[in-house]
Amino acid sequence: MYETLRALVNDLVSQTAPTQPSIMQAIFMAVAVFTAVMALMVGITRNLFHSSLCLVGTLFGVAGIYFMLEAEFVGISQVLVYIGAISTLI
Repeated sequence: MYETLRALVNDLVSQTAPTQPSIMQAIFMAVAVFTAVMALMVGITRNLFHSSLCLVGTLFGVAGIYFMLEAEFVGISQVLVYIGAISTLI
């Protein structure tokens, strides 16, 4: 009984063993972490100028995720409309 259970567990572990992430997954994780940190800094930063720069970084990260999802029109719209408006206000 113990050997059968151990064999089943070993089988399950070998099937679900983690693999190395691909280049696209690593780039996505980097962009996602950058976007999350910038979004956090928008709320934490006390200086309005720094907060708006962090918001620009957040929106650039979101645009990068759109580009990775092959939604180029939405990504370009994100850059032109939102980031352009915030940059004008700065």
